[in-house]
Amino acid sequence: MAFPEVNERAREKKGIERGRRGKILEKSNDFLNHLKTDHEGRKDYGCDKCEKKFRKNSDLIRHQNTVHEGRKDFACDNCGRQFGLKSDLLKHQRFVHEGQKNYGCDKCEKKFGKNSDLIRHRKTVHEGRKDFACNNCEQKFGDKSKLFRHQKTVHEGRKDFACDKCEMRYGDQGHLRRHQNTVHEGRKDHACDMCEKKFGYKWYLLFHQKTIHEGRRDYACDKCEKKFAEKSKLTIHQKTVHDGNKDFYVCVPTSSSASSRALTFILVESARARHKIIENIGLGA
Repeated sequence: MAFPEVNERAREKKGIERGRRGKILEKSNDFLNHLKTDHEGRKDYGCDKCEKKFRKNSDLIRHQNTVHEGRKDFACDNCGRQFGLKSDLLKHQRFVHEGQKNYGCDKCEKKFGKNSDLIRHRKTVHEGRKDFACNNCEQKFGDKSKLFRHQKTVHEGRKDFACDKCEMRYGDQGHLRRHQNTVHEGRKDHACDMCEKKFGYKWYLLFHQKTIHEGRRDYACDKCEKKFAEKSKLTIHQKTVHDGNKDFYVCVPTSSSASSRALTFILVESARARHKIIENIGLGA
């Protein structure tokens, strides 16, 4: 004859089977927590510094350590990059250093290490979707993180990432890292596969390939038949040739992918240098 109480204790001692997946939970408390979080969707652990809530106390502690305290306890032994989560470090090593990109786009040749990146790529690049609108201006973004970065840097004016080698500050850690790589370390990681030239910025490599190797001239003068590879050169042409203007400087706007202050300064200086060259050869004299 079977005794229910004995069977129940024996079952708890062995472990409680979880649903159809057959996962064993060693204690009844674990089973109850599983029911609350996985099946009821309860999030009982709220952050006292923001509005986020979590299912587990361990998730809350991890959130506070990485987001609010900025802790990055996991360093890559290949490049030195630091991460707040071990899972992010492992993903970085897999995708960046081992080159694992198992998710290919069926509309272009791009491949991604994560399926979520592939889905975002399809939506923003091929479908042109921009689902995240700024409530302070009319700008829209395809990525929520880019919206947050825009609001933080443009509307709040925050520049939380300071260079330890100069006085430059940035609103984005990626821009700071790019500044340090190119300006202080002199790195040029983007090589042209059609010639031997290398560039510190990917956008400059793409611009080089488009204008030099493809010969594209996308900026046409509406007053003559001349075409130019750069908008700044079109402006200089129109000011000097058609308007007869001698005293001006052309500021070259940067793309959103390279909107750092240092890059803007470099481009402005190069535009001024071109204007001086025009003066020296007599066009602006």
